[in-house]
Amino acid sequence: MVAEILAHPAPPGPHTDLFQAGATSLAFVRVLARVNEHFGVRLTGAELDGEATIARLADCVTGSRSAGGGADAAPPGGPVSARAPQPAEPAATHPRGTA
Repeated sequence: MVAEILAHPAPPGPHTDLFQAGATSLAFVRVLARVNEHFGVRLTGAELDGEATIARLADCVTGSRSAGGGADAAPPGGPVSARAPQPAEPAATHPRGTA
């Protein structure tokens, strides 16, 4: 999974820092999204404590799942609906009358 996202010919070792293995911030966010989707957890990256390795990701997934942090759990910072952006103003109230 990680090697595919990083476009790596071989997967990095479990204790290899993913950024040293060539991951960009965007690639790392993609790794987190794939891990969250695959394992039904909601990791943000903050759980890694600066250790961006596959072994640390696995520990966080295991810890999140055993602590009830599965797909039904609210993400850190509260429910998504509490942080969701507000809808844009209707076009009729826009100063120029168009969106």
